[in-house]
Amino acid sequence: MSAYIVKQSTINAIVTFAFGKELHIDPLPGSNHVGSAVPITQYEPKQIAELLWSENHRSVNHRYREQMSLPPFSYAERRSGEVLPAKTRILTPVDIISLCKCLNYQCCEPGDWSGTWTYRFLLEVIASAADDLIDGKDAPWGLYD
Repeated sequence: MSAYIVKQSTINAIVTFAFGKELHIDPLPGSNHVGSAVPITQYEPKQIAELLWSENHRSVNHRYREQMSLPPFSYAERRSGEVLPAKTRILTPVDIISLCKCLNYQCCEPGDWSGTWTYRFLLEVIASAADDLIDGKDAPWGLYD
């Protein structure tokens, strides 16, 4: 199995969707919130995006036994994307599910992956996108821009 660092646009699209749906999520690691889910709006989108980015880098470092430093993350709302070279569109629930599956696959190298906050967050986003789904279409594995 190989792993790679996803484009920041992929993470931005996932986070934008989650905030747009006003999801309730597990408290962030290290936060003073204890117990059940909290509104995502208690956090900044950049905080969530940086956690996803960090987990993706942790997985790639684990896979290739590297110590690559974590580059800065630039959050920007993302509701559309280049799903195929030269084909940009508004992202659908199917697209969001596919982007989450891609990030999940790129983060799964460490043995503790299924117990992480990021893993649970991606499952919550997938469930929310699935709720919006009316009929399936072809979906990208990631964004190309």
